Amino acid sequence: MADTELVATDVGSTDDAAKQYRSRARIWMVVSAVLGLAVVGLVAWIIASGDDASTDLTAAQEQMIVTIDQYIAAWNAGDGAAADEVMDPNGYLEDVGGRWYVADGEHARYLETLHAMGFPIERSEEVAVVGNVVLMTNTYAEGSNTPSPNIYYMYPDGTKIWWVHEPYPLNVP
Repeated sequence: MADTELVATDVGSTDDAAKQYRSRARIWMVVSAVLGLAVVGLVAWIIASGDDASTDLTAAQEQMIVTIDQYIAAWNAGDGAAADEVMDPNGYLEDVGGRWYVADGEHARYLETLHAMGFPIERSEEVAVVGNVVLMTNTYAEGSNTPSPNIYYMYPDGTKIWWVHEPYPLNVP
């Protein structure tokens, strides 16, 4: 068996290792302090900007609400043609009664029939807008005044409604 020779290597003194550790610790301490200050600054900026910063609507989203209000006004007037004007030509209204398309004239006739039967819409002030989808709770005067959430899928510029979905009714106390 061959003799194995052990060679001692100098790994430095204990003082060098301690200095290196302290140097690295200082670097991490500075990085941590900078990150901590950045987080505190971000939180302060969010608080200073106020709660309503997240509720600001774009001009297109404001237009979506105006277009929906025009649609509701046409519905309440029994004017199916005016309601169709703010709808996409291939758009539709979907509710528990079925799907009523603009293109074949069913949408206008359906709204006129509902108006004749006494089904006006009253829109709540609570409106949620995410991208080009608008959710609002409408109330129909159908004897029970049961709220129903309506979902409006809009053109991105807010000028037309692609479709309206009325999952009816919303059972709330």
